Amino acid sequence: KSYIIRVRCDEIIRMTCNDATLRGETNLEDLSLLSPVGLEYSVLFDNVRGFVKKSKYNPNIGTTIKDNPTKFFMYNNGITMVAKSISALNLAGNKSMKLSINGFQIVNGGQTLRSIHNLNQENNDNISNYLCNSEVLLRVFMPDQGSNDINKIAEYTNSQNSIKASDLKSLSSEQIDIERYLDAHSIAYLRKSGDTGPDEKKEYEHMIKMEIFGQILKSINGYPEKSTNSIKDIFDKDYDDLFIKNFDLKKAPKLIRDYFGIIKSYKDSEFSGSQIKYFYAMYILEKGFSNGNVELIKRLENCINGFEVENTSIVRKMGLLKFKEHVNKVFGF
Repeated sequence: KSYIIRVRCDEIIRMTCNDATLRGETNLEDLSLLSPVGLEYSVLFDNVRGFVKKSKYNPNIGTTIKDNPTKFFMYNNGITMVAKSISALNLAGNKSMKLSINGFQIVNGGQTLRSIHNLNQENNDNISNYLCNSEVLLRVFMPDQGSNDINKIAEYTNSQNSIKASDLKSLSSEQIDIERYLDAHSIAYLRKSGDTGPDEKKEYEHMIKMEIFGQILKSINGYPEKSTNSIKDIFDKDYDDLFIKNFDLKKAPKLIRDYFGIIKSYKDSEFSGSQIKYFYAMYILEKGFSNGNVELIKRLENCINGFEVENTSIVRKMGLLKFKEHVNKVFGF
């Protein structure tokens, strides 16, 4: 038998605590008894992951429970457990059910479980102020004993495809606003992988991927040397600075036209273009260079040729902080 249920976080603590008496108490009225308990680590014996102390997600779990306890159920992936036996008893006219789960192991959601216990141990009042008001999704499976199903469940529930940070941000309100604003300026802003533009019947002046636009913003904010090797950071730790705090939506159409203008100028020149060269050109334009793209490209290429690093490709050379400092000196910034 298998069950998918919503369970209050204080109940999760009771079920997995290191107090055997409380674990067997199914009608606990005094939640304060759960404040001093810790986690019974043996329930994680079959979990494939140890506790990632420096994970960026673990503090967010506690923050979500505090700020949005009633929405934690929707925001968290939940906990998966396997059990040796499950018995169910219908209660209150079949409107509720009492489950007895014996010999269980948490095979997925160990980070969530540990974070819930950590929040409980932070403050004696957290159990009654937050944890009893939040719920988590609990999947309970009873695989055949002697089969390999337990290992399969542990493996498959922990090996699902990861989602890129940029894909997660593609649904944010500010990205949708950018898409709409640029669409009004005949520029298709491709927020998601596989996008062909908001209006497939419309002929756009330019089409630009959200990731490329993020790299442009990274460059004009002073980091062209990091524009091609930190896309994850652009949509993670740098996101608020680039797309919210230091972002001017009205400048977006010109930035994109300048970017494609640089690409065209490179194609018309004797030099070979590349993404990092385009982003450096955007950085230089943002610094106030106004002598035209042809002169900009010539001087940038002179910077590249004049900056010697043994056994280093042009891309790696331009990714060095010292190269940016060299560019600043040559252009007089």
